[in-house]
Amino acid sequence: MSKGLALTTTVERMPELERLFREGTNGWLGGDCAFSTPLNDGRILWLFGDSFVSSDPEARSRAGSHIVANTIAIQRGHEVRFWWKEGGGRGPTAFFSSPELPGRSWPLSAVRIGEALAVLAVRVVTVDPNQVTGFRLVGHEVYWVPNPDEEPHRWEITLRQLPWSEKTGTFGSWLLADQGYLYIYGFRRHFRSWFKEVWTLVARAPLEDAHRLVEPERWEYLDGEHGRWYKNPAAARPVLHKGATEFSVSYLPELGKFVLLAASWRRGNPIQVRVAETPYGPFSEACTVYVCPEALANRRYFCYAAKAHPELASSPAELVVSYAVNSRKLEDCYHDEGIYYPRFLRVSVLPQRREGNG
Repeated sequence: MSKGLALTTTVERMPELERLFREGTNGWLGGDCAFSTPLNDGRILWLFGDSFVSSDPEARSRAGSHIVANTIAIQRGHEVRFWWKEGGGRGPTAFFSSPELPGRSWPLSAVRIGEALAVLAVRVVTVDPNQVTGFRLVGHEVYWVPNPDEEPHRWEITLRQLPWSEKTGTFGSWLLADQGYLYIYGFRRHFRSWFKEVWTLVARAPLEDAHRLVEPERWEYLDGEHGRWYKNPAAARPVLHKGATEFSVSYLPELGKFVLLAASWRRGNPIQVRVAETPYGPFSEACTVYVCPEALANRRYFCYAAKAHPELASSPAELVVSYAVNSRKLEDCYHDEGIYYPRFLRVSVLPQRREGNG
């Protein structure tokens, strides 16, 4: 997008959708990330990272609750049911886990491949329990579910580890099928702090071999500087130098373009969109569509994990967007139960117009 181009957008909150994740949750008391993917029969799978879970299904307060590494939910229309596992008398535990491996697993994006489901994830270990970002990435993995149409407690889950190091990149921030390829988006950090922009990376695998997603030798990696694809992951170059760890890329029919949506680390954690003719760019300059009031109202709070959920859109011009609100102090999540639940926005995007042309 040149400097003379702009987007016309309107934004409204979606309290009716937020209530589905706050009321009647059977002990689920909030989680971050909020990835989603459609399943069969109109169902939607939701994937959450660190989540507050109570053994009391009637609990309304996080006091005395457990923090588990991940939870999931299945949405059917206006009903959402949450799932985790029980630790044999030790209380709630993560839905996706592998006790023989160090640390814990945070799910990223997921995709339906034929009858199966693939969930990409990262493995992290805690290095400073007193810091909200006191963790370190130690692995990348795929959870393979051959029977996702059954109830989650019946899922047959297989874990496959992926060979990348954090230096190579983390893939799974978003997944998008288009024109015979599954595009796999990711990031690479170039600052030590997690409160900084990251480089946005793109890989892809042929859709006809999508069931071989767990075989990285089937992947190609984009050199974003020259627009070329290579088999060697070391050849990956960013398509954006000011990206986010979580974001979405989806085709918006009203624009006839692909829209990348993410939150920035600037003040107010503005949610921004960029557009491109292809799923892999080049992407336009950023256009801010929303500034998070929570991050402006409290200096300890920050907003992140913004992404669109195409399966929820009701018109070709609409993006249904979620984002997370967190605090640099864990105790705020216990005392302020207005945060750490997913927030939702309806963003209507109209065709681009050239400023000054009336």
